[in-house]
Amino acid sequence: MTTPSPQASNPVPAHLPAAAVPFAASIRLRLAALVIAVGLPFVVYIGISAVRQASAEREEALARLVSVARLVAARADDYAGDMESTLALASRGVTIDAASTAANDLALQRARGDLLRPIDNVGLWDLTGRNVGTLDRARRGTQLDIGDRSYFREALTRGALVVEGPLQSPAGAPVVLFARPIRGADGRVAGVVTASTRLSELAALLDPKGAVPFRAVVSLVSADGHRILQSDEHARASGPAGAPASRTAASRIPEAALEAFAGADAGAGKAAEYTGRDGVAHFVALAATERTPWRVMVETPASDALSAGQIDPWTTVLLGLASLAVGALLAWAVGHRIALPLRRLAHDAARFGAGDLAHRTTVIDASEAGILGRTLNRMADALQQHTENLVDRSGALEHAAKELQELLASRTRAEQALAESSARAASALARAEASEERLRRITDNIPLMVGYIDRERRYRFNSRYYETWSGRPLAEITGRTVAEVLGPIVYAQVAPNLDRAFAGERVDYDVEVPGPDGVR
Repeated sequence: MTTPSPQASNPVPAHLPAAAVPFAASIRLRLAALVIAVGLPFVVYIGISAVRQASAEREEALARLVSVARLVAARADDYAGDMESTLALASRGVTIDAASTAANDLALQRARGDLLRPIDNVGLWDLTGRNVGTLDRARRGTQLDIGDRSYFREALTRGALVVEGPLQSPAGAPVVLFARPIRGADGRVAGVVTASTRLSELAALLDPKGAVPFRAVVSLVSADGHRILQSDEHARASGPAGAPASRTAASRIPEAALEAFAGADAGAGKAAEYTGRDGVAHFVALAATERTPWRVMVETPASDALSAGQIDPWTTVLLGLASLAVGALLAWAVGHRIALPLRRLAHDAARFGAGDLAHRTTVIDASEAGILGRTLNRMADALQQHTENLVDRSGALEHAAKELQELLASRTRAEQALAESSARAASALARAEASEERLRRITDNIPLMVGYIDRERRYRFNSRYYETWSGRPLAEITGRTVAEVLGPIVYAQVAPNLDRAFAGERVDYDVEVPGPDGVR
């Protein structure tokens, strides 16, 4: 006879190895990837925005330089217009001939109060270039004939205002000379009136007056590419602000700047960027004047123009990437803290699965993992209680099996006695039947299958639970062989254990038997 064992006989190790989680499936990596997936588009957006902003600020800085260049060019044209008006005023009421020189000198002296203050001298000249009147009579002996001068011949040829400079004055100071033809009553050119002003007087024209929020050098540039005057207020000045630039190689505009404007029409203003010999990037703008032969150039180091409100876009991108890396590291750390209780739960679940029902998890905090841990402990409590109940029922089953064995032995003896004496056999049979009835009442109240098998492997007694298990009445079970009831496949598993039991050995074993409600 055999009875099932409630627990596995293999011992459970106290410490099971933690389940290995693939790196690609770890929570830490997934959280870090989530941070990167969320943050990377934002970093890219910031980088693109920074590049766009840097480009916009660069264009704005160049546009400011162009505006200043146009402003100074307009001032120079206005100044030339004022000088032309002054020359027209000075030439009124004069006679262009040598006999009228004294009268012309007196007329210029009377007009001095109406002339522009920066004017250094005014001269009247006939068609041959001889002087026929001057504002500064002390200089009459220094220059009596300008017939060979280019500005004199150009004024006669063009019949319009001519500006030339810088020229060296008799006093040694650089001056700018303005020449305008004088027309007679018949409208024909009768002579030329000239006026000179010190070059330094034009320095006020170069002041940007706050038009740019960064350092900028404003220069008047001659047609051959030399600076004739520069503001020099904040950069590379060898003299005071507004000092005239000497006509040397140092006053020459850098070739890189000239190449940047090669083929460009600077009339409306043009901006460019070039790298100097020192390797420093410069922003430069160029605008031409309409009434003078000069151009206005405004330049500044690119770093000065952009440092007012710009952060380098690559610095912005690197800061964004650094922030993203910090976020990924924080996510990695948080993922590690999240994974610790889960790994502990996996370890505890492995011990439960191995049969250590007395083990309980220590992950019982208020987190979601703690809720899972407490649920796992309750499951373990219920499973342990159910197992203990099975052990108790197994004890009752063993006791009932012993009584059944004794009953069957009594019945066998009764049958033997019946063969010797029917009277005694009838009495013994009655007692055996009474004992069998009492045993049946006991076994029918136990929710377990209790049976007796003779040496022919035939069921001689079955408890009522056989009906519940097999879905067949006892009449179809009792009296049949084990193979007929269980079937050949299951009987092949049971037969070796039956042989051992009939050999006198106590056998505990488990076997899965298909029933109407599934495998048992």
